[in-house]
Parts: sequence; structure tokens; C-alpha cells
Amino acid sequence: MSILLRNSTLPIIHKSIRRVASESTSSKDPPLFIRRDERSELRPSLYHIKRPNDSRIARKNRSEPPRDLNYDPAKWKHHKAPGRHLRNLFEVFRCASIQRLIFPDLFLTASVATGLTYYNEMMTYDLLPVFYFDTTTFTTFSLAISVLAGFRLNASYDRWNEARKVLGQVNTVSRGLMGKSCMFLTNNNKQRMKTLLKSFAVALHFHLNTKGGYYRVSSSDPELKVKLNNAFKDEMREIFFSENDEQCDGNNYVAVKDFEKICMTYESGSHVPLMILSCIRKLIFDSQPAIEPIYCVDMDSQVQNLMSSLGSCERLLRTPIPTTFTTNTSRLMSLWSLTLPLAMYPLTGPIWTLPFSVLLSYVVLSIEDIGVEIEEPFYVLPMRQYTEGIADSLDVIHKTYDMRSEVPINDDKFYDKFIL
Repeated sequence: MSILLRNSTLPIIHKSIRRVASESTSSKDPPLFIRRDERSELRPSLYHIKRPNDSRIARKNRSEPPRDLNYDPAKWKHHKAPGRHLRNLFEVFRCASIQRLIFPDLFLTASVATGLTYYNEMMTYDLLPVFYFDTTTFTTFSLAISVLAGFRLNASYDRWNEARKVLGQVNTVSRGLMGKSCMFLTNNNKQRMKTLLKSFAVALHFHLNTKGGYYRVSSSDPELKVKLNNAFKDEMREIFFSENDEQCDGNNYVAVKDFEKICMTYESGSHVPLMILSCIRKLIFDSQPAIEPIYCVDMDSQVQNLMSSLGSCERLLRTPIPTTFTTNTSRLMSLWSLTLPLAMYPLTGPIWTLPFSVLLSYVVLSIEDIGVEIEEPFYVLPMRQYTEGIADSLDVIHKTYDMRSEVPINDDKFYDKFIL
């Protein structure tokens, strides 16, 4: 470890870190993470998108939920286009809900409708009773099911909306803390604060999402843990040793130690975001001789806000909607869907029993299915876009304060050229 204390050997250590990483990720499969400066126009992000203007991530299979990307004015224009209803109608079989429900839910409803129609039309011969339900009684049952489906969706949406607000709070607090760091901390501590805040956003992503946003990696892959570990190291390496960063020469001993500590904490399965926040607090505490305590208290309150946001995220992740309600709702909807053909037969006759049963079953079950998809918000929100957005914001704030420090305030000739 003593070799790290000599600046002459630090570039070698830094290069070895990058070399070991490249060797560890070299396998039959390409690395999961691609540096932002190495991404091409064909693949501007790590998300897989079928068409350039798509507003959603391409799903790996039909069981995957839809994941919306951040919207811009062009996507909003497409989203609000006058022909959106007709467009969505033609793309109904590409809908995630119908692909998820087509088997086994809608298939079982169609099977019951087919069997019921065959029995009532071909097997009775005026000797056996015809099976059907009284429509008045079943209408009351359908009304209760619709209320349950709506309540299920509203409860899940509240969780999704709260998660979106908490992640927005992480972005806002990170910007504020970076701005105050640029005002009060020394240059080296400014740089360290920026890298720690960037690494916190990435660590939070991996903490809330098991795959870290790499959704196309199979959960049954025997090398899943190794691949995600290498991807996490690659993302941290880009933060701490970016080619456009002041630390890229490897002369910052603290950056190397922070990088090693974060990666070792992730490998051990410990709480990485909490560890990074502790490092940020220690950084603020160690800066007290150089800045006034009142500024340290102000910055520490920002770290406490990040801690509160982290706790809110963990609460949403670990506490689902009460399973007693969700499982009972699922049972009642399955029972309603399977008995729906008995109520549709006397109303629509033998020909239309099957299509109307499947259609009405899809209308109600799709509402509940959307609630299931968004109940785990961190699995459907564009977490990587949030992470990269935080990193870009921190870079802009840091560069802006560096530009201000370069202005020769006491040089009157510098300002003469701006006076008309």
C-alpha cells in the first residue's frame, strides 16, 4: 500500500486499474456498459430502442413491462397528435398489457366461452339444462370488480408518482450541494464532491434496481453477478477516471481510494449509497478549518435531504401494497373473468359470446395489469436517464464556477471591451 503514496507511481496504478477492468470484462459477451464518449449515433444510450423516435425502451419479452423514456418537445408532439387514437388502435397487439394477458388470462376466458357455447348449442338437445347467469346479479359483481381494479391502479400510481418526485428531489439536492461546494470548498474538494455525488446517483440506481438498468440480461444467467459487478466498476471508473477529468492522470490518491472503497463495498453486498453519503459528510467535516461552521451545517443539511430521499426510495422498494388486498383482488378478477361468458351468453347469443367475453375481460384485467406494472416504480422509471442527467448537471455547475474564477475581477481593461 505504501506505493500509493508516491505520486510517480500513481499513473501506473491508474493504468493498471483500467487494464484489469478491461481484462475482467473480456468474455464471449461484450461489456454491458459503454462509455458515453464511445457511444455512436446508432446507439446513443445504453437502452435498446427499436426506432430512433421511440419513447419507450424495447422489451426483451412479452412479460416485460413498458418503460417510458424522458420526453422532449418532439415526443410530446407525437404523444398529443390528433390521430393518436387511430394509431394506438392499429398498434393494439403491440400493447404490453394485451401481450401479458393473452396467456393465460384471455386464453382461459376464450376457452370457457368456447366450451360453454358448444355445450349450450350442441349438447343439450332439449334434454340438458342450458348454462347461463342472471345478468342483473352479474352486473353488480362486475361493478364491484371495476371499483377494485380502479383502486388498484390508483394505489400503484401513487407509488409511481412518489418515486418520481423522490428521484427529482435527489437531482435537485445534488445540484444545490454541488453549487454550495463550488462556493465554499477548495478545488480538490470540489472535484471530490462532484465525483462522490455522481457515484451516489449510480449506486442508488444499482441499489434500487437489481440489474442496474441492464434489463436485457437474463436473470437466470449464471454469470449475472459477475457481469453486473464489472458493469458497476466500469461506470464508477468513468466517473473517477474520465478522460476529460482532472483526475485522469491518476495523481489524486484520494480518488483512487474512493474508487476502491466503493467497488469493494458493492462486491461485499453492503449499502453503497449510505457509504457514499458518509464519505460526503466526512468531506464536509474535514473542510471545517478552511470554511466557517455555518456553511458546513448548511451543506450537511443537504446531505441529510439526500439521506431522507434514500430512505423514501427504500420504503417504496421494500413495502408493496398490502398483499392481502392484491392477492384477493387477483382471485376475484380471475373468478369474474372465467364466469363472464355465462353472463354474456343470454345477451349476445352463441356467435358473439366469445369475442365480447374476451373484449370485456381485457378491458378490466388490463387496468389491474397496469397497476401491477407500475407498483414497483424503480423497475419502470428511466433510472439511467436520471443518473446521467444528474452527472451532466454537476458538470455544468462545476464548469460554471471554474469560469467565474478565471475572470480577472480587478482588471479594469477586461471589462472595458464590454462597455459601449
